[in-house]
Amino acid sequence: RPSTTPPSRSRLPRATMASSSMAGEDGSTSSSSTMTSEPPPPDRGTLREAVAALYTSPDQNQRAAADQWLQWFLRSDHAWPLSIGMLRDATDLTSLEALFCARALHVLLRRCVSKAEKTQKSHAVLGEGDWIGMRDCLLPMAWNFAVKTVLHDVRGAGSIPGEAPPRTVLTQVSLAIAALACKMPNWDERAIVRDLAGYFGVDAEAAPDAVVNTVVALGGGAGSNPGDANNANLLVNKLSPEGAAAVVRAGAGCLLRILAVLPDEITAREISIHPGRRAAVADGLRAAAAEVVHPALDALARGLWAGGSGEYPPQWGDDVNGRILLQEAASAWCGFHPEAPGSCPGSCLEAAVRCLCAQHGSHHPKLVDASVTGATAALVAAVHRPERREALGACIAALRTAARASGPIRDEYETAAGQSRARIAEVLASVATRASEPPPDDGPRAPDPLGTGADAAADRKYIPYRDFRKARKERKRADARGVDEHGNVREVEVPLVRADVEVLCFCLDALLEAMEAGGVSPAAALEPWSAINDAWETWKNRPSAKGAAGSSSRGRPAADPAIVRCA
Repeated sequence: RPSTTPPSRSRLPRATMASSSMAGEDGSTSSSSTMTSEPPPPDRGTLREAVAALYTSPDQNQRAAADQWLQWFLRSDHAWPLSIGMLRDATDLTSLEALFCARALHVLLRRCVSKAEKTQKSHAVLGEGDWIGMRDCLLPMAWNFAVKTVLHDVRGAGSIPGEAPPRTVLTQVSLAIAALACKMPNWDERAIVRDLAGYFGVDAEAAPDAVVNTVVALGGGAGSNPGDANNANLLVNKLSPEGAAAVVRAGAGCLLRILAVLPDEITAREISIHPGRRAAVADGLRAAAAEVVHPALDALARGLWAGGSGEYPPQWGDDVNGRILLQEAASAWCGFHPEAPGSCPGSCLEAAVRCLCAQHGSHHPKLVDASVTGATAALVAAVHRPERREALGACIAALRTAARASGPIRDEYETAAGQSRARIAEVLASVATRASEPPPDDGPRAPDPLGTGADAAADRKYIPYRDFRKARKERKRADARGVDEHGNVREVEVPLVRADVEVLCFCLDALLEAMEAGGVSPAAALEPWSAINDAWETWKNRPSAKGAAGSSSRGRPAADPAIVRCA
């Protein structure tokens, strides 16, 4: 259980607090109803009243007073225990109240620090016990919200007493867990993903007692006495097959949600984190991509798309939300660490391609959107990589076949076949654009002494802000002139010289066939050509070396035979 002692602060900020009614009977806030002082300690009722006033009140003064009070609340010592307490006992919370509390935890964790002493009033200081307590609280809390959502999906609306938590609440709790993992100093950065997969990827027998009790309370029990809830074996015996399946499915859903947001959280500029810790966590996540993440996603894909297997319950075959989360997580990790093997070939990519090649209407529109994102991320990351070329060729060949006309060619912009063809064209256009670019530079990058956020050097030295701002302006001017820090002109590579011509031509031909078949607009089919033209314009207008002039330096180079064939 988390520590009940709130993080230390030097003092609370003063704020203008409205009276409990927040406004007079005529809708205006009177001078006697406000006071410029430190508000009294809030309770659940006050917080719920303020949230309701902010989001539902028609009176502008009432909303302004509520917003000011909530801003003070987020900077006070009361935000931690009250938000956690309300989310832990969320049986009577509305969707807005649960969303505000979950968002509050994410914001608070993003700006908390781990220091010996407090230096910023807006940043809470957490000790070692506070970090561990927060983790022990947030992990089962996310599982609890997920299992309520799963039961709501399985049984239908109105089948569970009270208001089912929206998925955005679970997303905010997952974001809070991601922020905690990034900043928690006593959580080994190399074990973050493995610990999360081990916690959420267990059977119902090993699920937290609070989660099992929630399922039993919502009608997922087998009819035994709820009083025997002290033993894990007794708890699992109380679960019905539906309840046990819901526990496992909710745990996998939590893992997918956290994996989907973790790469973005470690690279976000809004999170207050030391560059050394950020770099260490990023390296740990990259190391876990091939070892843990992609194998776990493929295992989940086999269960979600094959109607269940020995690892996962057969009810997973209808889990549309799980399939959407799977593709979102896969695309996030392909973008975060494209060098990691495991994404192509892989079960996630196979599922995405199969979804796109299916008859239009076979899958939920949101699942099709997620499949476009997932397939694009995996296939774009496979371009210029010889070890993935066979799998890349098989996938784009399947997409090309599905995009061909199956009958007489006609205008199919509004037909089902035309819409499916348009989504496939999005993927092929992205792959073609990537194939027209040079291969990636997978080597280590030199640290940037002026970098900020995710680009900040892990061992950067302090630079006074005035000097830092001046150096950044000078670099910006140099970039505009096309010169480096030593005054040398930066070389601009000739377009298409190192392009993957085979993949590029294949995708361009596939786009032409799809456009001729109908449903794909010329703008979408010709998108790679636009990117190639932009690259030529950039090269043509590149800065010339000092003293070198004349049209000869700006003329196009002799055409490569392969590029001529491509054109």
